[in-house]
Amino acid sequence: MKNKKLRLNAEIRKGISKQFRNHLDNENTQEREAFLQSREQYPRAEREAFDVIKSIVAKRFPKEDVDMQRYLDDKHELSNARLDNCFWVRWKAPVEESRYNSHTKQQETIIVEKEQTKQFHFDLTSTVEGVSDNSDAMPFAYAMFREDLKEKNLNPDIVPQWLDKEDSPHRKIAVNECNRFLREEKFPCETCDDEKLSILEKYENNFKLDVLGEKYCSSRYFDISLDELAILNTWQQAKQIVCQKHYEFVKSIEEQMKTINLALKSYTHFDQAKELAFTVGLDLEAIDKVQSSALTLFDPQSVADSLKSMKNKKVSREDKIKARLLYEKESASQSLN
Repeated sequence: MKNKKLRLNAEIRKGISKQFRNHLDNENTQEREAFLQSREQYPRAEREAFDVIKSIVAKRFPKEDVDMQRYLDDKHELSNARLDNCFWVRWKAPVEESRYNSHTKQQETIIVEKEQTKQFHFDLTSTVEGVSDNSDAMPFAYAMFREDLKEKNLNPDIVPQWLDKEDSPHRKIAVNECNRFLREEKFPCETCDDEKLSILEKYENNFKLDVLGEKYCSSRYFDISLDELAILNTWQQAKQIVCQKHYEFVKSIEEQMKTINLALKSYTHFDQAKELAFTVGLDLEAIDKVQSSALTLFDPQSVADSLKSMKNKKVSREDKIKARLLYEKESASQSLN
């Protein structure tokens, strides 16, 4: 049976669509490169922030005090010394306040020094500032461990794909599956005497410090300078950037897949899909075996420019319009044939 005579059905279209998505996922685009760079740059900001935290914690709880408290804990069966990776900091900063002046009988603005506080948590589960997601999802963890999740046939892109549909059962299932893997899948721990840790546990263990007091991190505050605070805020911004670049990368793929799936839906024969794939650098030539129920396709080998009007956002608006008009013209011509 020749490829050009092969009629498409829902299952074959689904298989072809998957190959297109794999191709776009590995294509060298501005969005993909920006996402990968944000992940590469993040650890430096995190290390600098943790160095700040280690310094201010050591000032508040010197090692000799911690050692003494551990001795007393062991002697009297207490638990006042512990490890923590959650830290509240405080500082004083000038803020504007509005007050009523009884002499002038007018409202006036004054500058006063006020104590400010903020929490910094070295983990993968905390909400990321500026990322709109109030569910159980962990967008930062999904972005940082995207390849690990994909290897398990899980969907680390579920948050940007379903950003406005948090109540969707499909989204909840995908989120729960990703969370279960990150929380429950155990990996050997090189420094834990044969103990196995989950990705979340291993990550958090890298940032635990000795503290004294109650078990709740909100029960203790660490004084910090404005310069030190700036370093911590830069770390938080780096985390936001990772999530944002992941979102932009995934949305670029989603936009392209909408157009591709619409085209595949309009096609009746495999040779039409093959021609579309050829124009974007995807090889659909390698067909292992054609069966009545399925079509086996090999992964694409080539990487080239694809759907230029829907990615590489530096492309001019005029070029995008031209590419779109050309696509619509070709689609109309194929429909007539």
